[in-house]
Amino acid sequence: MSDINFEQQCAISFCFRLGHSTTGTFANFSRPTGTVFCQGRRFFGGLRNFQKKGKLIEDEPRSGRPSSSRTNENVDIIQYLVRSDRRLTIRMIGLELNLIHTTAHQILTNELEMREICVKIAPKNLLQDQKNIRREKYLNFLESIENDPYLLECVIIY
Repeated sequence: MSDINFEQQCAISFCFRLGHSTTGTFANFSRPTGTVFCQGRRFFGGLRNFQKKGKLIEDEPRSGRPSSSRTNENVDIIQYLVRSDRRLTIRMIGLELNLIHTTAHQILTNELEMREICVKIAPKNLLQDQKNIRREKYLNFLESIENDPYLLECVIIY
């Protein structure tokens, strides 16, 4: 639970113990204090929930996925999957590990520092060293064509 949310719950509990109404509590929260709280409808909905649950100030257990799926185990598994089959999509990785595709994408980009490179835009995304290596290979190929004009006749095209 975040500290701000806990502070808000403590302040709401204090207002109810003093006997303030919901509008009085909202008025206390609306005063300019330098912090921003919920607005109108959302605030009153939260107050109703607070009244129904017996004014407890603690976090309740939730069902579903954990709040953070970015564990070291998931990072290692994703790295293994990508290294074994580079054609996997982010959605396929997410389905394989039962993760949301955005979490799989964040692990790939932030944790593993990988990026998606499409073949058509690869030269734009290559580093300068990689561009220099490609340039040298192309120059060597052109030089070999100039030295042997019949070199391209040996190439088989399907």
